[in-house]
Parts: sequence; structure tokens; C-alpha cells
Amino acid sequence: MNTAHFSRRQFLLALGVGTTGAFLTACAPATAPTGAQEGSQTSAGDSAAPSTEPVELVFWYWADDPYQASLLTDSLDRYTEQNPHITFTADLIQTINDTRTKLVTSFAAGTDMPDFSEGSNAWLPEFHRAGMVVPLEDRIQEWEHFDDWLPSVKELARGAASDPIMIMVNKVMVNYTYYRADWLEEAGLQPPDTQEDFLEVARALTDAPDRYGYGLRGGDNGGFAQQLSHFLKGNGVDFVLEDGSTDWESPEAIETVAWYVSLYTEHKVTQPSAPSDRFPELFALLQGGTIALLDHGIWSWKTQSDALGDAVSAVQKVQGSERRWVSAGAEGPIMYTTSEHQDETWEVLKHMASPEEAFIFSVERGAGPTFQSLQEEAIYSENRFFKAALDSAPYWGQLPFWHENWPAMTDRYTPEMQELLAGNSTPEQFCQAMASVLQGG
Repeated sequence: MNTAHFSRRQFLLALGVGTTGAFLTACAPATAPTGAQEGSQTSAGDSAAPSTEPVELVFWYWADDPYQASLLTDSLDRYTEQNPHITFTADLIQTINDTRTKLVTSFAAGTDMPDFSEGSNAWLPEFHRAGMVVPLEDRIQEWEHFDDWLPSVKELARGAASDPIMIMVNKVMVNYTYYRADWLEEAGLQPPDTQEDFLEVARALTDAPDRYGYGLRGGDNGGFAQQLSHFLKGNGVDFVLEDGSTDWESPEAIETVAWYVSLYTEHKVTQPSAPSDRFPELFALLQGGTIALLDHGIWSWKTQSDALGDAVSAVQKVQGSERRWVSAGAEGPIMYTTSEHQDETWEVLKHMASPEEAFIFSVERGAGPTFQSLQEEAIYSENRFFKAALDSAPYWGQLPFWHENWPAMTDRYTPEMQELLAGNSTPEQFCQAMASVLQGG
């Protein structure tokens, strides 16, 4: 793993962020592990002497690019510096969807599970039902920083309101839309604020075959989570209603899906490779000057800014006919019930979610703050990418990940969307398929 790192003061000064005494106090270095011997179940509050027996922990993670991968491995390196008896085998998996799939299949097979992984709170309901995740509720009550967590973070750390905390949140992930600011300025256009604006801007900036207004993501279910779901929610579609039924087959849902697909089939404002493209292809298209609008999130701001500088900016998700809705979730380490080193792993989880580590992840990975004591840091109001993300805070929400058939529905999304984009099905048939899976069909 990459062992190069920097002092906290150098990091903050490079960003132009103030270093207040209160922040320095809150970000004191993580203490050495206080867990007991390997495989024991000593609680976080026990005063037993820390074990110094060598332990190797296995960690799985994904990353959008090599630099973001280094943020996670560097955090583990910092922990090993303070605790040299703890070492890590860190396995990089390309995407978040691939990571989830590998975890589910490995757990079902009973082989090759990691002690912990980078995780998403969207996984928690499914993983909790399967008995994969170690509940952290009892341990976290003893954590010195728990009371400083924002209330929203405590909610995001649970699969459902009645579930225990199961993820050590160190990143609040907010979706928004990147746009080529230089192209919009040249065309005399403002960033889109409504779905009507969105199509108008995409049309105006399309000059096929050299340039397209919108990067549509058809190659995986990220196209649903980061693109289509926002348009559907904006037009009043909730997917799961209070009585347990679904509105996937409502006129609003069908009309919205038809509009979304028409961006590719009728208006032709998307890249021709849209049906197979995932985020690596879309990043390359944005940075290579081929697409003008890209739905992703605050977590890739440095990637886009480093590549394009002032030519790229961001705006909150557009509002639909009923509302503006913005998906906000959480990431952080998750510990698995198959781990034989749960006490040692818990100490690593605390380190990775500490104020100092969380601030580095927030700024460098791109995420909202997790601690009340960090909310006033200058970067959150002065950086244009963070401002776009945090401006949408009144509209943040989550999809119904808790529904038992939600994972199956999202797995079905990609092949159904690709059939729709190819003209082999209709919006009605697509919506019927999604409704059927959600209802257990």
C-alpha cells in the first residue's frame, strides 16, 4: 500500500482551511486498540490490556480512480504506523456494484469473506437480513466522538429506523450534476434548474458526432440510482407507497421513463455508446470534451476539477413537476460476522471514522461533513462543488433500500433499460417489469 502521507496542518493549509483549537482537539490521533485477544468478544468499555499479537485484517474496497483508492489505503497505513502489530490485505474491486455482488456471493458460499469492507448504507437492509453485518450499537455508544455525529449521520448509519447502527459513516455522499461551465458560458446558457431546462441545455450543447449534451449511463444500475430515479422522484413517483403497493406503473412513471429514453432515441443528445457506458466511460467522455452534462456526485469533484479546472462546475439536481429530490447516502467501513478479529477490526473502524480521517475523506474523496464540529470549515461554503452539494440539503432523501425486493429490482434494472434503449420494449413494459420484481414477481 502507498505509505506516503502528510501532516494534518500541511493538509489543511494547502486547502486554505482554518485550524481552530477546537478542531485540533476534536481531531486528536486515534488511540491504540483496547480490544482483547484474537477472537474474543471484549466490549469497547473493558479495561483489559491491549493485545499486541500480530493480526492481519482483510479489507475490500472500490474506488473511482487510483487517487481515491490511495485515500483508503493511506488511512490504513496511518493506523498501522500507530499499531504496528495490525497489518492489512487490501483488495481493490472496480465498482461499488461489483463489491456488493462479491460480498453477497462470498457470504452465501461461506468462503473468502473480508474482516471489513468499504460499504454503502444502501446495502445495510439486505446485509442485515442475511446476517452478514456486525451490529455496532453497543460498541458505538462508548465511542468518544459519537455525540458529535450529525443527527442525519446517525440515521444514515442504520438500514431502517428500527435497525441498529451497522456502518461507521465517514462520508455523506450527495448526488448532483457536473456541467461544462465554459461551454454554457459560450452558449449564453445557465445551468439547468428544471427538467425542461435540462433538455434545452442538452439540445443546445449537442453537436454530433463530436459533442453531446448529456452522458447517459446504461451500463449498470448506477444509471437508476444517479440518473433516472431523480427524474422519477421529481415527478412525484415514490416507488413504494405507504400501503406497501408500488407506483412504478403510474402514468407519471411511464411518462418520465419515456422522456428519459427519448434523450437517446429521439432527441439524440446522449453519446451513442450510452447503453453500455458506466462511470469510467462517462468520466473519460466528460474530461475528453465529448459530453456537457454528467450526473454523478460530490465524491468525484477532485477527479473532475483536476482534469478540467475552471471549465467544470456543478449544480444541484433539477426539479421535476412535483419537487426537487436529491439522493444522499453514506459510505464507510462495515464489519462482517465472519471475521475472527472483531475487536481488532472495531478499533480500525473507529480510526477510519474519526474526525481527522473523516475530514480528509470529505475533502479529498468528496463528501458532506459527518461531525457537528466540522460544519463551519471554510471549504464547505467556499468550494463551488461542496456548495452545490450542500445547497441541496433541504431536498436530500433516500430510496427505499429497506424494501426486501429492492436489491432484486435494481439488479433487473440494467438489462431492462438496455432492452428499452434498443427499442425492444416500451416504457410501459419496462415499468411493468420493475413493478413485478418489486412486488416479488
